[in-house]
Amino acid sequence: MMLVRTNYHSNCSNDFRAISPSEGNFEAVVEEECCSGFASWCAVRIKLRKIDGWGFDTEIFVYNPTFVYEKGPWTHEPLVVWLSPNELDITVDRVGSIHKQLSKARGVKIEYHIVSVDYP
Repeated sequence: MMLVRTNYHSNCSNDFRAISPSEGNFEAVVEEECCSGFASWCAVRIKLRKIDGWGFDTEIFVYNPTFVYEKGPWTHEPLVVWLSPNELDITVDRVGSIHKQLSKARGVKIEYHIVSVDYP
């Protein structure tokens, strides 16, 4: 697993981490982007990426986490676990809104466990 934090704007940050199964052709990439200031927002994108680097990424889950003001936006980070080379399990504690949620992509079955959805 790899985590990289880069600041591309004074009030924004972008986190990246890749979770690879012990076998298989894909890794799960979690991108977390957050900006604060006059208008605070956060977005999480989970993608499938070929381990060999060839081809394109496939977005499988895009959501906005619930912002907990007293704790900050990343108190409910997604838990991404490979059950097998063709099965991915994603657990999220709190979600503000969901923009994309695929149950299968590129031969990988995806299961979700979303504990709480807090739509505005």
